[in-house]
Amino acid sequence: MSRRKPLITFLSLEQAREGFTFIHKGSASKCAGCKYFAVCMKNLEIGRVYRAVRLRKKTVQCELTGKDIVVAEVVESVIEAGIPCQQAIEGAIIVFQKQECSVEECRNHAVCIPTGLVNGDRCKIMEVIACLECPRSFPLEKVVLLRVPAS
Repeated sequence: MSRRKPLITFLSLEQAREGFTFIHKGSASKCAGCKYFAVCMKNLEIGRVYRAVRLRKKTVQCELTGKDIVVAEVVESVIEAGIPCQQAIEGAIIVFQKQECSVEECRNHAVCIPTGLVNGDRCKIMEVIACLECPRSFPLEKVVLLRVPAS
């Protein structure tokens, strides 16, 4: 899998475990004045999915919650997505586009419109999983994507 330099952030004691994944939803207004803001929140991009890869022994107290938080190294997580079959080549770099679909009851809806990716993201196809059964007969493959920086 592609190696990325981990980002440093903080996780609550309940979240502090390797492999824990989360969607960064931004910070509370009170966080802006915190002395840990630059480390805790500023490194992360709103709407992206992150995975904890290493925990450090250092803990501090969160000024917002008053609870202990743990220094953690995180990377952007891989994401399963539905893409057109002709793009589904393992190792290829694609420009991601969410599928335009209004069939919310489809079992593949969350894969075709995944959380953590936005239209225009450059992504590497890490794995091709399987053909998706689409109720609208779109030829789609379920793949594992990793967002890559623009070159």
